[in-house]
Order: sequence, then structure tokens, then C-alpha cells
Amino acid sequence: MTSETTEINQTTADAATEKNKLPLSSLRLLGVISRPDKTQALLRAPDGRTLMVQAGHDTPFGRINAVGDDFVMINTGIGTRRLALPA
Repeated sequence: MTSETTEINQTTADAATEKNKLPLSSLRLLGVISRPDKTQALLRAPDGRTLMVQAGHDTPFGRINAVGDDFVMINTGIGTRRLALPA
């Protein structure tokens, strides 16, 4: 049996439905999915593609180091970048 949550960060929910609120010209974190066996993140690339990632995945933007409750850490090869959900 899978468990589902209906908890939504209200700021994120508002930003998701408001025009021009989420900058589309850069890599963005859209959401985090936590399950007992793994935590994944949904990313939006600047070209409009979406990626489902988890720690250890390699992406065109770098290697995913960690996925937390509201953030993703990516090693870009020249440094570490932190993507966060809107506060």
C-alpha cells in the first residue's frame, strides 16, 4: 500500500498557478516526492523538459548529490548548486 500526502506548501502552490512567477530560463525545482524507500525530485529544465531525479543520478546539469524535503544539491563540476522550493 502506498501512502499519499495532501500537504502543499501554499507559496509553492500559489507560484505554480500564477503567470510569470516561476522563472523558466533556468533549472528549477518543482517538487519533492518522499517515499519510505527513496526521495525523488522533479526538476524543470530551461528548455521545458522535466526530469525525475534522486541522489546519485547524473543529469545534463550535473550529478545529484542530495534530495531533501524542499531542496536538491547538484554538483555541477565547478561547484555545488542548491535548488530550493519557493519559500
